[in-house]
Amino acid sequence: GENSSITLLGADYLTFYGIFVTNGGTSSADHCEIGYNLVTSGTADGASFNVIRNCSVNMKGGTERPALSRGIMTTFTSINSASGTSSNNTFHNISFNGSEIGIYLAGAYFMEAENNEVSNCTFGSTDAIGNNAAGTSGLGYAITGSDQKGFRVFNNTIDSVIVANSTASGGAIGIYLFRTTGDVFSNRINHVHHSGTSAVSVISGIYAGANFTVSLQVYNNMIRGLSSNYSGPASNIVSLTGMVSVNSTTVITAPVYWYFNTVELSASGPKNYSSAAMIISTSNSNHTATVKNNILVNHITAASTLNFSFAFCDFNSTALKVTSDYNDLFVSGTGSYIGWSSVNNTFSSTLAAWKSNSGKDQHSVSVAPVFVSTTDLHLDTISNPLLSNAGTPVTGIPGDFDFTVRDLATPEIGADEICTGIPLIPEISITTDISPQINEGETIEFSAIATNAGPAPIYEWMVNGIPIGSGSATFTSSSFQNGDQVSCRLVSSLACASSWAVISDTVTVTVYSILPEVTNLDYYYIEYGEHCFNAVDTIVASGNFSGFVVYNGASVTMIAGERILMLPGTVVYEGAYLSARIAPAGPFCNNAIIAPPANKETEVATSGVGETSFHLWPNPTDGLFTLSIPEDFVQNRNIISLFNIHGQEITRETVSGVKSKVFSLADHPA
Repeated sequence: GENSSITLLGADYLTFYGIFVTNGGTSSADHCEIGYNLVTSGTADGASFNVIRNCSVNMKGGTERPALSRGIMTTFTSINSASGTSSNNTFHNISFNGSEIGIYLAGAYFMEAENNEVSNCTFGSTDAIGNNAAGTSGLGYAITGSDQKGFRVFNNTIDSVIVANSTASGGAIGIYLFRTTGDVFSNRINHVHHSGTSAVSVISGIYAGANFTVSLQVYNNMIRGLSSNYSGPASNIVSLTGMVSVNSTTVITAPVYWYFNTVELSASGPKNYSSAAMIISTSNSNHTATVKNNILVNHITAASTLNFSFAFCDFNSTALKVTSDYNDLFVSGTGSYIGWSSVNNTFSSTLAAWKSNSGKDQHSVSVAPVFVSTTDLHLDTISNPLLSNAGTPVTGIPGDFDFTVRDLATPEIGADEICTGIPLIPEISITTDISPQINEGETIEFSAIATNAGPAPIYEWMVNGIPIGSGSATFTSSSFQNGDQVSCRLVSSLACASSWAVISDTVTVTVYSILPEVTNLDYYYIEYGEHCFNAVDTIVASGNFSGFVVYNGASVTMIAGERILMLPGTVVYEGAYLSARIAPAGPFCNNAIIAPPANKETEVATSGVGETSFHLWPNPTDGLFTLSIPEDFVQNRNIISLFNIHGQEITRETVSGVKSKVFSLADHPA
């Protein structure tokens, strides 16, 4: 079997940081084939919630890239529930080299792994991904995901995938996704090569299919540098493809969405294989896909009339299954066609013919894009007038390949939004309408203050890091618990600003509990569970022989500010638990805290204010009080000074943009 450097057998919540793994073997007899192996223990305990980041994995040993080698993989023999999958793992900033497959993550049929992430990784930057094996064993995939749900693959660079054996017939693919849902975005695929000379093998940048009922989105990716050594008889099988949208069975009905991708195919000299910048591939003629705002360019020249070079191919037999529009479809060279559809088996050599024959791409263009260079598919800022503002907006995709905000109405076609200058960075802070120290059940409103947010920013409010609402610059609630932390996440809509989400400062809410002065526990018979009783002053258990009984297996805690009286009739049986304590300042049950004594609001006249007045409360105070600021002064720069009875200034603060300010005199003498 294969050997692993590091194995996580059902292990959870581990972080591997800066650990570099290298295959020390030199031949098939002593290779270590797997860097990190996340293994299911038994049938129901996957390795989940782990983080592997800031490291490298190189499985090349000696001169070989071993067959069946994986930089990182998940393994199980059989599972009987979703808990048996390895889920919620993060793989970030890892350099993968020298393995047949860089990273391979698997779930199971109808028991998908969930919420795994591969981000900011590089593949084949020093030693190519792929192996040296012959026949169908000769293959290479940088990223593979099967039966994944909520899979996120973004900001990765695939520098080199090479299937090296001239007799190899396996596939060479940058990103391969099978029965998978989630988001694949802002990945750069630079080089995928197949050395097989006689077999027609699959060579693709991104090959992806959705799951049964949940969609997959592929957007803002750049794909170039695909090549093949095939020199056999001329073939009309489309084997070299920038992007492949596929489903494997009629059970899969969810669509794949392809937005804002840039694909450029080129080769030196005529080729005997057929190619396409994008194809809709299906084994059952029933695949649903949407293709919008993509640059699909194919410069490969066909060697004979038996092979072809397409921008777009649709193998569905039903025309309405695929929506395609606002794309740039361009081909050049002999044997090149804008599109082909199996609906009518018509070859369309021009965009006008394609529009007529397929009914698709009515708003698309056909123009040779001008890129920054042959290796950089960013658009030249001044040489692409027909691509500039020629796209259509897509909800949920605010930014481009570089996370620069797109124009809200007329974005560019392709992965790159044309902008000049340095992108503006959005900023956000939050404030409250009253002091964030409230009584239980009291309502408090939070407001977001944003800069460089644009005309339609996206706000997402969070409590304790968990999203609880979005869409508005304000958030109101009366159900806060003591210690809740509130923040807000912002995605800007300002054209050419950064589309990375930014998070505000955090405001901690203090919630004072309204506790009874006296708690009487008459006729209480507690048979099970945990119970807590509190009072600001006194707790009285039983009384007049009414009875307060705690039975075996039950647990009771009493917390009072002044005294606890256990009168006749109080019984605690063997096996029960009773804890009673005096805590004048708390905390009480559920860590509740009580507000400082407050029964009066005092109006304070302030010189120079005229008819306007300020308010402070409570009065008297035990050290903590709130000063309200009149509406006319909220936006001013207000300097607030506090003086002691001798007229000495003890504190000074400058405030602006708030309606109230909390002060504490806890460190000062009475």
